[in-house]
Amino acid sequence: MLRAFGRPTKAPASYFIAGGAGEDPFIVLPLRPDEMVRELRGTLKTLSAHVEQVTREKQGRNLPLRHFRGEVMKRSYFFWAATIIGGALGLLMFLSPATAAQGFGVVADPIEQSLFRVLGATLIGIAILNFMVRDHPASPTLNAILWGNAAIHLIGSAADIWSVLIGTLTWANIAPGLVIHLVIFVWALWLLLRPSAA
Repeated sequence: MLRAFGRPTKAPASYFIAGGAGEDPFIVLPLRPDEMVRELRGTLKTLSAHVEQVTREKQGRNLPLRHFRGEVMKRSYFFWAATIIGGALGLLMFLSPATAAQGFGVVADPIEQSLFRVLGATLIGIAILNFMVRDHPASPTLNAILWGNAAIHLIGSAADIWSVLIGTLTWANIAPGLVIHLVIFVWALWLLLRPSAA
């Protein structure tokens, strides 16, 4: 706050003017420490309120800022899990397709190993995408990525079950992957359909 005695002054707001009418030149002195502390506290309080209001507006809800921090954390856990699981499996398929095939009880020929590498590269790309958005706030784009994750694991579950039904694989072969598919699918769906968590 600027306190001036006498004629108007253009001194910075962190200064006050000592002097009176007819006195020239005016003496410009800094604010006293207690006044500066009060001003800084008021400024920080106003800035904090403004940041919280802008965050609420962007999120589209009139909820406390700490609420959004918590919801971002919930999504962050999901994207970290999807990144680690998808990235690890993708790397295994890409670098050692024969080993990945053995996990399904399959002995892969060179052509099948090439297909495993392509699938592994795809999983690595999706894992990178999940990692990049792990801390993003809620948005239509983030929801689209969640829907994509849900679709991948739902369709993957259907493909595994189909392979069992036609006799290509056994339930024992697909059990670990099926559990992972279902967990990621249900988790993504929960984040999407619960308004407090999306």
